[in-house]
Amino acid sequence: MEIGMRIKHLRNAHSMSQAAFANQIGILQGTLSEIERSKSSPSVETIISISKEFGVKTDWILRGESLASEFSKGLDVSDDLILNRINNLMLIFMMKLLETKDANKKDQVISDMINEIRIAIYETALSYEEIEILNKYRTLTLKDQKEILAIVDLKQESSTIFLN
Repeated sequence: MEIGMRIKHLRNAHSMSQAAFANQIGILQGTLSEIERSKSSPSVETIISISKEFGVKTDWILRGESLASEFSKGLDVSDDLILNRINNLMLIFMMKLLETKDANKKDQVISDMINEIRIAIYETALSYEEIEILNKYRTLTLKDQKEILAIVDLKQESSTIFLN
């Protein structure tokens, strides 16, 4: 999926018109339309604005990387973020469900909602082992944390060399 399609998907997920979305991120509706149709690329400022306004990572906007990558970049995803994301998804899908009159389409909306919630939970979940390692790591001194990171870096480098 291209950048424009991801931005359009995000806008539709928030049930926003192009005009409302464009206004919220500080660009013209025509500019948003061109971005969504991949006729032009968003500026750095636009990408940052979308990231801040809608709580998505710039990596997702640019490359489609999932929320799972957030854990590898500082473990900044909290339980509140997971719950907020699920709540937002539920509100969006409840609104879609209320707007849908066709029973078959309602079934599809419910199925889509369940799948999106599963993805949200899966992408933001740590295993028990990961949580245990993280909790132990946080109790260490900064010096020990740096030492462990150096060891992990060496392990990754040796794995990369071995695989190549």
